[in-house]
Amino acid sequence: ATMISLWIFALIAQPILIRKKKLTLHKFIGKLTYILMPLLFLSVILLTHYRIQDHVLIVNNEKLYGPHLIVPFKDLLILGTAYIIAIVYRHDINIHARAMVATGITFIEPALIRFIRYALIKDLTISSLCTIAMVYLLLIGLMILERKQKRGRWVFPLFLGLYLIIHSILIFHIRIGIW
Repeated sequence: ATMISLWIFALIAQPILIRKKKLTLHKFIGKLTYILMPLLFLSVILLTHYRIQDHVLIVNNEKLYGPHLIVPFKDLLILGTAYIIAIVYRHDINIHARAMVATGITFIEPALIRFIRYALIKDLTISSLCTIAMVYLLLIGLMILERKQKRGRWVFPLFLGLYLIIHSILIFHIRIGIW
């Protein structure tokens, strides 16, 4: 929670610093994310490792881990991809800003699914599908809003594609051998 809170703080502070022309502080916080992001990844991996025992099926004395364990790692995959794009294109504001927005979008799905499931709809499948639909609508809305932009328009379609692939794996129970 601490790592994610710090990341969200940085996501909120950075555009404010740009608007107030505090570029040195913006760059300093940006460099701090080089430490924060690995710590965030590590905290998610450790939390998943801690919770993994709840998801182990033992068959013929062999531990089998369910495909649902991809859920925390799909968020890390999307977050990591967005962050890498943001860092690689840190000097191109059009791509950098969109990739940073995409890092923020990765936190919407886990929080929203919990809210819908516990406050509105108790059924996990329905609350999951509602959340997925909202994330897709958000990405499509962003694509529509920026349709006339000349640069960086590929960022949101890329993440919509990633979400579609990963959600398809989860929804249709597609088996991945290496997983």
